[in-house]
Amino acid sequence: MTVARKKKTQIFKSAEGSTRERGRETRRLLRDAAVELFAKHGFQNVSLRMLAQHVGIQPGSIYNHISNKQDFLYLLLRAVMEDLQHAVYGSLDSDASAVEQFRAFVRTHVVFHASNTEAVFIGNMELRNLEEEQLAEIIDMRRAYELKFQALIAAAAKEAGADIASPSFVARAILTMLNGVAGWFSTKGQLSAEQVAEQYVDLTDKMVGISAR
Repeated sequence: MTVARKKKTQIFKSAEGSTRERGRETRRLLRDAAVELFAKHGFQNVSLRMLAQHVGIQPGSIYNHISNKQDFLYLLLRAVMEDLQHAVYGSLDSDASAVEQFRAFVRTHVVFHASNTEAVFIGNMELRNLEEEQLAEIIDMRRAYELKFQALIAAAAKEAGADIASPSFVARAILTMLNGVAGWFSTKGQLSAEQVAEQYVDLTDKMVGISAR
């Protein structure tokens, strides 16, 4: 390959890399805009034109990043669930005790919900706008997450010498309580997300029969 041709190839590769990077950044901006606008106006009241204007791109070019609004909502809600799983599962140390893993699950779940209030809100409110197959997939993801928590509750209770008649009932009760954080938490409040999480760790310890720290 001649020097000139090699240099030209490098320029093309550099341009392609730059284009891909801009594409990723635009998709990130569109996701952030969708979270903000869907939470404020509702999915049905937000058009793709509004999304495009919000991130400063031409309305027609949005189709380079989004096939249609329905699929975009599904991908957005799936991403929220994947982000939650990644955060929570990543906090679990396989070498830690069952009690500590249970506490890590609760702690990270609360911090995630307190730090992503708008995303969590649309993740719950806009499920009704998913198509049947899309909804089934999100529900399956949530079910797997809940089953993981059930197993941790059962293991933590056993380790603590507590008697839990129905880990599934306790898991659902605790998750319902923890999910509510997204509805009231404010960064302007007296407690940080981490401090709120520790309060919930102490509370859920009692619900599972774990001795105070």
